[in-house]
Amino acid sequence: MDQDTNQQFEQQQEQFRIMQETEQNRINLEMQDDVKPSKNGWKVVAAFIIIAIALFWAFSAKAQTTTFIDKHVEQCALRTGDTDGDGHISKAEADSLKLLNLTSYRTHMFRVESYEDLAKFPNLEKLWLGESLLDTVDISKNLNLKYVAI
Repeated sequence: MDQDTNQQFEQQQEQFRIMQETEQNRINLEMQDDVKPSKNGWKVVAAFIIIAIALFWAFSAKAQTTTFIDKHVEQCALRTGDTDGDGHISKAEADSLKLLNLTSYRTHMFRVESYEDLAKFPNLEKLWLGESLLDTVDISKNLNLKYVAI
């Protein structure tokens, strides 16, 4: 009986080994299926890259736009400084602005509440200050000024 028991034990071990091998092959096949790239994978990657570039471009464009404290100074700067017509003053447009007129425009009177925005125009050469209740104007950042009308 020892020999029969030994043969049964060996047969059971062989069956167990075959079952283990079969299970391992099944697992390997499943893992290969998980690793295989999908046929549309490149489309997903391309879409992600396009979205990332668009967000970067939008953010960098927004970061280069000059923000103003006084809306009247912004309106006046847009009249003469918005060279690309996008409705915003970029850093490059602010740097190239040489003339800023803060007085009336046709029938609209500008009442400036803050002259802090003048520092955003370092190459300003001519400046007309409009109506304001302010006592002082800081033009220390406008080193190229040749003409100021108060």
